[in-house]
Amino acid sequence: AVKKIQSRLKELGYFSGSIGGNFLSLTQSAVAAFQSAAKLTANGVVDYKTLEAMFDDDAPKNTSSSGGTGNSTATPAKGKAIEMDWWKSDIQSIFARGTTATITDVATGLSWREKRTGGTNHADVQPVTAADTAALKKAYGGSWSWNRRAIFVTINGVNYAASMNGMPHGSGSISGNNFDGHHCIHFTNSRTHGSNKVCSLHQAAIKKALAATL
Repeated sequence: AVKKIQSRLKELGYFSGSIGGNFLSLTQSAVAAFQSAAKLTANGVVDYKTLEAMFDDDAPKNTSSSGGTGNSTATPAKGKAIEMDWWKSDIQSIFARGTTATITDVATGLSWREKRTGGTNHADVQPVTAADTAALKKAYGGSWSWNRRAIFVTINGVNYAASMNGMPHGSGSISGNNFDGHHCIHFTNSRTHGSNKVCSLHQAAIKKALAATL
């Protein structure tokens, strides 16, 4: 069954791994990317609705470049974003580990998909595909940077105000996405891992996201 899913995802352009029948992180990320394109809950779980959409004749194809020079298939967020406190709201369960979200950069309007793969004081995330990485890098003007940027994090159609840095660091678990490690997304009152302090630069970017209308 997993081989059939992998074969179909490869045919549609979402899966770049080998057809081995093992449902690991690369397959889960491909499923989440397809779900996002099909306007389903992007959780990487192959439920009945996902299977039905995947094997439909009109299943959405991933037309982005596998080399990372194309555009992400993510749809940019519209409207306003709401504020979520990292410790007092349920954003940690909404953006749980393994969840794929659409990220929209407030300043440029560029969007891409990111999967939360870790983090306790804030969310550690990775672009899902090489095309998502290309869109993230484009938002930073083509160079990786620690600069904080105001973003919308969209999950199940709801926009959340957040801030990101754009420097690959640490470990990463998604292969083939052209991103060496992970980067960080902060919400209101989330803290850094190293100093365990609230970062004023991230909080200022979150306020910018809250004030924005896309």
